[in-house]
Amino acid sequence: IRITEPGLATTGNLFSFAVPAGAAVTDGTLTVRVFGDIDGIAGGGNDEFWTISDESSNVVGTAGGTGDFADQCTNEITEVFTIAMADIDTWTGDGMVEFTADDIAGNININGLCNPGEYVELEFTYDFEDVVAAVTQTAGIASGGTFPVGTTTNTFEYTDLGGNVVSCSFDVTVVDTEAPEISCIGEPIIEVSGSEAPGSLINSTTTSVISLTEDGTITDLDVDLDIAHTWVSDMNITLESPAGTVVELYDGAVLGCQDDDILATLDDDATDNINDQCNVGAIPTIDGTFAPSAALAAFNGESTMGDWTLTIVDAEPVFDDGTLNSWALNFDIDPIVTGGIDVVLDANGMGSLLASDLITSINDCSATTVTIGGGGGVCNEANPSN
Repeated sequence: IRITEPGLATTGNLFSFAVPAGAAVTDGTLTVRVFGDIDGIAGGGNDEFWTISDESSNVVGTAGGTGDFADQCTNEITEVFTIAMADIDTWTGDGMVEFTADDIAGNININGLCNPGEYVELEFTYDFEDVVAAVTQTAGIASGGTFPVGTTTNTFEYTDLGGNVVSCSFDVTVVDTEAPEISCIGEPIIEVSGSEAPGSLINSTTTSVISLTEDGTITDLDVDLDIAHTWVSDMNITLESPAGTVVELYDGAVLGCQDDDILATLDDDATDNINDQCNVGAIPTIDGTFAPSAALAAFNGESTMGDWTLTIVDAEPVFDDGTLNSWALNFDIDPIVTGGIDVVLDANGMGSLLASDLITSINDCSATTVTIGGGGGVCNEANPSN
């Protein structure tokens, strides 16, 4: 804080420092800088120095009175004083620490003698304990919770160390713009996928199995591979279906690529064959979508259900090995009608069921109402499908 003439007075110059609530953990440092008519030496009959006092009216020290006429209106004089930690803690209760600067002798000329004008500057520093005041939530959804569709008002209260309380609120609005996804009894399944992230060491022969419970007739299959391995040319990779069909996915010996790692999707519809890929110096050296070594169409017509086995043979296990990070299977299948529901008729040939009984799963961010629509009709021997 700097006080400069004409604001600078002979006495009563007050320096108020706003301070944090935490207790001091070190002594403080008060740096005093003065400029102007401050050359008169103390005790020399023309005392020209500023006396600095603390909040308890104790004298901290003086600045000025250099005894060198060359300092008048020319040099800034700096003095550094130590303020005891205990005193700081005594003063900080009101959030302020104050010092005063006075020309007790009244000899300093502060009426335009110097250009620029005279000033007294105080800088006060110390380390303090970080104190966190209390913050509480009084309304809304707690941290980590799920906000419902609509507007939710969240309110928080802050209480400082003096017991003063303030609050603030904000609204979180969730708008449901997506239709729910549902699966119904009798609905066809047209896509099946499975993945595995074994993190298995590739050394000699390594296998990994994906077990599928979905039953569908395969019309198309793509395979994802994420493999970390030096000299990918050492590897031969095959896939075996639950029916025992084996398809070669990659044969490193074809090109003899001596670079590292594979991050690829194998798709019969791709233009370039994976066996011809080797981006020298890049990691992964094989990165993208490629046709497999042999066509995955060999699996078409088989069932998805059962154990699918990926086998990696490392031709040079002594010199190079690697890790099977993950792999995945993505199928297109012929529609298969799944499940059904039995309705038991009473003596009058009547039956009832809940609409929700027809739903196998719902994916929606808000509450969902299930209703039955469509045509009706009489169900009898002549119209058994009604």
